[in-house]
Amino acid sequence: MRFFIVASLFLIQCFLNQMAIAADPIFQNGGLAIGGYDVVSYHRMQQPVAGLAELEYEWDSVRWRFATETNLKLFKEDPPRYLPRFGGYGAYAVSKGVISPSVPDAWVIYHGKLYLNFSQSVHQKWLAEIDAHILSADKYWPGLIAQEPIPDS
Repeated sequence: MRFFIVASLFLIQCFLNQMAIAADPIFQNGGLAIGGYDVVSYHRMQQPVAGLAELEYEWDSVRWRFATETNLKLFKEDPPRYLPRFGGYGAYAVSKGVISPSVPDAWVIYHGKLYLNFSQSVHQKWLAEIDAHILSADKYWPGLIAQEPIPDS
């Protein structure tokens, strides 16, 4: 009887895990797009730079922060140009059919687009076969945003 109860609870948990809970289309950490880092800085300064609270802008129901007035102005003029691919979730994970958080220092601008990843080691795997990973990720995205992201651990 105890086995039946445990097995039933396991099956119920598996079912609940499969139910889609809409994840935000943009990766947010602390209520801020990509954890408050300035997406324009990756393009202009070739490095991640934390945005400032006084340079916060809401676009598409998401709060974005910027390091400079110029970066904020550029974003306002053309947000899609600066948006990270796959919503800023870990690009390598998306190429495998799942979503994961990303970190600001595992990034690349490739063909003018920003890609972020979960860690430096994962990022190196991404870079090794970037074109194949992008093709794979494009097949999964945007359908993945209906899934719950893998939690930070």
